[in-house]
Amino acid sequence: MKPKATADTTIWRPWVAAGLLCGVLDIHGAFLTAWLNAGRSPGWVLQAVASGLLGADAFQGGAGVKLFGLALHFSVAFGWAGVFVALSRRMPFLI
Repeated sequence: MKPKATADTTIWRPWVAAGLLCGVLDIHGAFLTAWLNAGRSPGWVLQAVASGLLGADAFQGGAGVKLFGLALHFSVAFGWAGVFVALSRRMPFLI
């Protein structure tokens, strides 16, 4: 018999799944679009994301800035996924 899901389990699993799915698909779309339209590398895209907070100096940064851009990207993805999951609890038509 399957154990009964707790409130923790029912909110965390869809939030993590949606955040990862959204983040991975979106960043890959950004990488592909930047490469096809402008010949830009994935590293440049991550620097561009980081430049939202760091400004133009982000393009002078190295791996640390790129990792910061990736973390920033996924924090936004997880934030919006959390909003959607929370709203879907109150508005079942979203499911």
